[in-house]
Amino acid sequence: MHKSKKIKSNWYDQPFFKWLYGTKTSSSKQKVSLTTEQQKELVRLNGGWDEDKLFIPMMTKREAMLRYASTWKAIWFFCLPTIVLMVVQGLYNILDKSLSLIFVTPNAIKNPLYLQYMVGDDSHSILLQSLNNTTGIANDHGLFIATLKQYFQLNNQQAETVFNYFKIENGIDFADPTNGPLSLLNFLKDNNISITSAKMKEYINVSTQYTVQSYNIVLSFTQILAIGAGMHYSTEFGKRNKEKLKEIAGNGLTYSFLGSIIIGVVLFALSYRPWGQILIASQMGHNQNLIVEELAWKDVQPLIYGISAIFLAFMSMNMLRSEGKMIHIMIMTITSLGVKFLTSILLMKYTDLELTAAQLGTIFSFLYQFIYCLIVMFFSKVTYSNFSFHDLFNLRLKNLTYALKAGFPNFINYFSFVVNGYLTTSLVIRLPASRSGPSIEANGGGINSSTINFFNYSVKWVYSFSSRRIKSRGPNNDCL
Repeated sequence: MHKSKKIKSNWYDQPFFKWLYGTKTSSSKQKVSLTTEQQKELVRLNGGWDEDKLFIPMMTKREAMLRYASTWKAIWFFCLPTIVLMVVQGLYNILDKSLSLIFVTPNAIKNPLYLQYMVGDDSHSILLQSLNNTTGIANDHGLFIATLKQYFQLNNQQAETVFNYFKIENGIDFADPTNGPLSLLNFLKDNNISITSAKMKEYINVSTQYTVQSYNIVLSFTQILAIGAGMHYSTEFGKRNKEKLKEIAGNGLTYSFLGSIIIGVVLFALSYRPWGQILIASQMGHNQNLIVEELAWKDVQPLIYGISAIFLAFMSMNMLRSEGKMIHIMIMTITSLGVKFLTSILLMKYTDLELTAAQLGTIFSFLYQFIYCLIVMFFSKVTYSNFSFHDLFNLRLKNLTYALKAGFPNFINYFSFVVNGYLTTSLVIRLPASRSGPSIEANGGGINSSTINFFNYSVKWVYSFSSRRIKSRGPNNDCL
């Protein structure tokens, strides 16, 4: 006898998900068996829904959950995935900073360009500026030597040799203003003397603090089209307009790509070093630091060139969220952290890309998210966002205007954190010197790392607290 083959049930038919999707129904209600004709009529009334034809049912399980489930059950179902997404999103900047401090520092201290910037020339020298801004150093030889050791890995004999390159007359200057900087630089190179790890970590810490505003600017502009198009998608989903859903998905991706190019050009103009690096320099104030400027440019470069991956990932993600595929979104987002982690470490460890490698890991993780979303869109058993090439190129202005109007409030919400972070950094750098300890100027324009961490976590806490809310998104309500 042949054993009957067991039919594998779907994941949503398991007891837990039946409870999760359970609706408030009367226990006394009797089940009624329908004839073939009655079943066909029911399918017609339900919008032509049939599992093989993949038409949208009259009421999806998400809509049933929203309408009939208990309050907290519905809140956890709709908001928990979004909380996970926000936590993962917040981890990107933390990972960038932490991994950079560990893996970039060993390569950066050996970079001859940074050593040259540190010594400088007769027009600007980070070392000379810091020495002149250190209180009491001109009258204290021991303090002078100790300060030199904060910047370079020197033994006592080497520190005394470096000391002789300077003179103390109405301030500190090179003994030979014309050839002194070059002679000191050659001495440091010949003796394999590098910048200290502690000082380089300060500069990395500061540069990533400056460039986080660039990331937040990109994130803000992605919300206009991504969330706006997601709301439009949800509205049409409620109308059961299947063809319109494909059009919104295709148009949304094209508009996102075009928008990313525009924002990328603007960000490039604000961050390019030969053009003044306005976004970074305005936060630094009058404390010019060429090492920080170079590190910041390396950090923001991949963000500019890979900005399209971020825009497309957010757009496709919002299409799937509006469709109800939150489990896929959670899996994709959590695994993207692994992609970011591995890619950044490998590139930082085995290349000389420094902070560029850290940011490349972020770009690759967003590219992974976009590819994952495309696979779900086109290869899921039930999908409504599987657009065609015609939907990509047959652009309708109404879809763009709807998305812009719907997404603009979210843009204001996200952009407020850009303004908050920018003003915080700009104000801290202009604070008067403390009564004890090194001043901001003594750090060559660097902010103390504890100050950075305080404002970082303050902004992130406010961000997470203000985002715990439910917004109406048509028939498929979701937390934003």
